[in-house]
Amino acid sequence: KDGMIHIANTNSLDPTGKALAVSAWVRADKPGGVVVARGGPARGYAIYLQKGQPKFVVREGEGEGKTVTATGGKRIVGKWTHLCGVLTPEGRVQLYVDGKLAADGGKIPLITSAPLQTMQVGGDEGGPVGNYQSPNMLTGAVDEVAVLTGKITADDVAALKTGDVKEVGKDAQLVLHLNFNDGKANDASGQKNNGANQGAKVAEGQIGKAMQFAGTAKKGGN
Repeated sequence: KDGMIHIANTNSLDPTGKALAVSAWVRADKPGGVVVARGGPARGYAIYLQKGQPKFVVREGEGEGKTVTATGGKRIVGKWTHLCGVLTPEGRVQLYVDGKLAADGGKIPLITSAPLQTMQVGGDEGGPVGNYQSPNMLTGAVDEVAVLTGKITADDVAALKTGDVKEVGKDAQLVLHLNFNDGKANDASGQKNNGANQGAKVAEGQIGKAMQFAGTAKKGGN
């Protein structure tokens, strides 16, 4: 019972050579912690908070891989906020906050192989993707987690913000959708990437139900 949701590695979640987006509503009660992460010290991606600011990081490379981070300018602690990290087909690392492009961190090569570490919601164990110490657990609630592969437009981000994932454009494929409305971490994308809930509690969300995480952000995340 580590207070996170775990999603096993599958072919549909493999980010190798793909543009991608990861989206979630979050209401953080403390200024640090990981919202969603996939991967670790060699390659992967994550949305997290540091000093109350939202960040989207992509890591790629052998050994200690290179990172590029897009950082939103405003603190978002204590209120529901929609975050969407986008890795474009050109390798640009972008962060949308409440449907608007908040930051472009620069370019990085697309991820070259599937990260060994699985995906987690509410923390990042097994080695950090970003500039924080694992597991960097979130204190707060998360709703409407979605992962897509392919080209993501601003209109697609707006659709994700409303929870209407069916409105995502033709150039993107939905590979994970956890809406938590059944009180569980079942995948509504059709890809069967169901999560295992290891201690998060059902709570009221921004859109229907959410998951509440009670973990404490570790050193480096606050």
